[in-house]
Amino acid sequence: MKKIQNLEVSKFRVENSLKDDYLEQMLKLDESNYSEDDKGTYSMCMDWYSVNNDIYIILLYDNKVVGYINFIALTKEAYQKFKTAQIRDTDLTSKDILPFVADKENYCLFMSIVIHPNFRNGDAVKILTKAWQYKLQQLEKKGVKIKSILADCVSEDGERYIKRLGFESVIATSHDSIIYEKSLRINSKSQTIERESCQNKEKPLL
Repeated sequence: MKKIQNLEVSKFRVENSLKDDYLEQMLKLDESNYSEDDKGTYSMCMDWYSVNNDIYIILLYDNKVVGYINFIALTKEAYQKFKTAQIRDTDLTSKDILPFVADKENYCLFMSIVIHPNFRNGDAVKILTKAWQYKLQQLEKKGVKIKSILADCVSEDGERYIKRLGFESVIATSHDSIIYEKSLRINSKSQTIERESCQNKEKPLL
């Protein structure tokens, strides 16, 4: 399939909940992005979703899923194991996942950003990133304090992307990837989270 040219931004739409066959389409995207060992399964994803139904940012173009972000909150124990490369995302179960909780420190994992190959050199990544930044802002308004975020980069493109968001490398893993982390400072007076590299004044295209 040739890359799609002259995409209409108005045909993009962002959703945050699984509907219809969204998950099946998302897993299909994984096939062109990840190795067999790095891919999630339907039951695995639904296991996570059963604990926190606010983990996905789903990008549609002309009503078809063309990308998504998986952003979850972990237990502190699971976070530390992930940070030290003792476990990987496919090892996570519902016991390791938490809902986003207000007035507590939340330890999160930017598990993945996946975009259809035909949409990688355009607006898709910008829209998804803005939607994620908007999500952080909305969580903050609800009193959700995000202490820090991890990311496991399995590709050079993933590393470049996560570095642009201000993440720093922590450790190399045994499965040929690098764990990155971003700490988010919380202003004790205003409870405002400082996100120097994640702030974006443009309104997200939702």
